[in-house]
Amino acid sequence: MRLFIIEAYGGGIRSDGPIALFTIRADNEDEAIGMARSSDLGQRYTQFELVGEGEGASLGEAGILAHSEGGGERVA
Repeated sequence: MRLFIIEAYGGGIRSDGPIALFTIRADNEDEAIGMARSSDLGQRYTQFELVGEGEGASLGEAGILAHSEGGGERVA
């Protein structure tokens, strides 16, 4: 497992506005983006981009560890 930081932005035809960040534990980038895209928060955005990647804890299940939008972080 690896940790991925995914940035989500854009809604409809807009690319400006709020930005959401997701910290996700997954096997690969495609899986991480899929998790972000299908989450309740992620469904409000149209564009997803990998902005960071690192070693994840070997123990634990794949999933969204935390997400934030604009201000403070909200732990999932």
